[in-house]
Amino acid sequence: MSYKDGSTACLEPPGACCQTGEREREAMDCIRDYYRRKGNSVSFSTDGLYFQVE
Repeated sequence: MSYKDGSTACLEPPGACCQTGEREREAMDCIRDYYRRKGNSVSFSTDGLYFQVE
């Protein structure tokens, strides 16, 4: 993961052999849960590579 600015980050996907729909959902859920515990909400871009913390 790398940060674009103070509220936007980019998920750097693993190699294609590792990227499955299930693993993508697990990663997104993990990120949502992490920020939810901090009192924030997360929204992902349509391609799933970027997310913003609100």
